[in-house]
Amino acid sequence: MGFEHDLYDQLQLIQVLDAIEVPRVSLVCRDEYLGMMAPKRTAQLYSERKPVGERQFGLAREGWAAFRSSDPMRIRTHEREGLPYLGAALRRFLEEYPWTTDRKSRLERRIGEVSGKDFEAIFREVREEPAFLGGVRLDQDSPWRWDAGAGKLVRLG
Repeated sequence: MGFEHDLYDQLQLIQVLDAIEVPRVSLVCRDEYLGMMAPKRTAQLYSERKPVGERQFGLAREGWAAFRSSDPMRIRTHEREGLPYLGAALRRFLEEYPWTTDRKSRLERRIGEVSGKDFEAIFREVREEPAFLGGVRLDQDSPWRWDAGAGKLVRLG
């Protein structure tokens, strides 16, 4: 299996590892976009693949359960040995909750910084590396806020 470092791929990775119980699975997880690689580079990465161990399966199960939970406080953003990009991807996801300072998400803040330009320019300037796909579900009663100073999600009230 090959997965990239962005949120979408990291979520797919933990979903797949949570769902399968294959004793011999190997993984390539890099901070390069696999779909744009030359075949020679893809072959090189394939030769560098590593077997997925029980610890990685356990981390994936834990991460996928937390992501699907109605309580986003269960999502852990610390580094995980063997799944090196998962923590950063999940942290980026949590940054889409309204911030404690002004109730704007990270993406809303970035768009505000480049407003006054045409859509193409805004889209180009708010692109992130790694790519960010996703958002959070909110309603008017949502108690969750991102505390940028503390670097964590908090519950109001």
